[in-house]
Amino acid sequence: MRLCKEHFIEFFEKRVKRTVERYKMIEPSDRVAVAVSGGKDSVSLLYVLRKLSQVMGFKLVGIHVNLGIGEYSKRALDLVLRAFKSMDIEYFVVSLKDEYGFSVEELVKKFRRRTACSLCGTVKRYILNKIAYEARATKLATGHNLDDFAEKIIMNMFRGSYEQLAKLSPTLPSLHERMIAKIKPLAETPERDVKLYVQLNNISFLKIKCPFSQEALSLELKSLLDSFERNHPGAKISLVRHFFKRMHPVLQEIFQIQTPIKTCKICGFPSSHDLCSFCKIRMRVLQNSPKKSDPQH
Repeated sequence: MRLCKEHFIEFFEKRVKRTVERYKMIEPSDRVAVAVSGGKDSVSLLYVLRKLSQVMGFKLVGIHVNLGIGEYSKRALDLVLRAFKSMDIEYFVVSLKDEYGFSVEELVKKFRRRTACSLCGTVKRYILNKIAYEARATKLATGHNLDDFAEKIIMNMFRGSYEQLAKLSPTLPSLHERMIAKIKPLAETPERDVKLYVQLNNISFLKIKCPFSQEALSLELKSLLDSFERNHPGAKISLVRHFFKRMHPVLQEIFQIQTPIKTCKICGFPSSHDLCSFCKIRMRVLQNSPKKSDPQH
């Protein structure tokens, strides 16, 4: 399908709106926090949700976490702040180092047996939820696209991680008073379309990769799926839609026994144990660091 600039932009935005409606992601009364890292997915999501908010009536706020990864984080912060201000969006920014006493760079040095992506993911999920909660948001939107979902489905099948597949979803409801419901409005939008959308709209985004990125297996799988998509157009959306329609309900039924959601004894946010993963990480990384006042969180 070939479209001119105007019609492609219209097509892109209508598809995001249909995804929001298909999965009942947003109501007019919602206050939606958009997690913006500075990459093309999150910046394009902010851009399109701003447009949809004017049509659907929901409120929109932007949130960003400065992870303290040298020049990468400096560039990301500068770009994100310019995006928030140019779109006249209320925003909240938290510095991991200033607020919690450590950076991702320090984290990676301390936990040598865990991958940087795993550690960073745990930290980001916690802080984004916390910022969204403090910003009085009712939904937290992230920029995961169709390719991300297709890759996660195949990756978890390869690994036999069926319980992880049961948890995979374009939406995640709140299971705790301090847990903000998660939504992924780009779940049915291919990465190639996101690239074209930011290009046609002259949207600035961070083009450098995180220095800690570990993508060997992911890139190989991405190449495989891209090749399959070229030979069988529509393969990715078919995979994702059929997974959520047929396989996902069965997996949810099998793994319906959920770990009870508790409240972390230190920070008061949701956890599957007495102490949440973030607080455990923070306690360990600050063990041998100079003492500083402990911010309430």
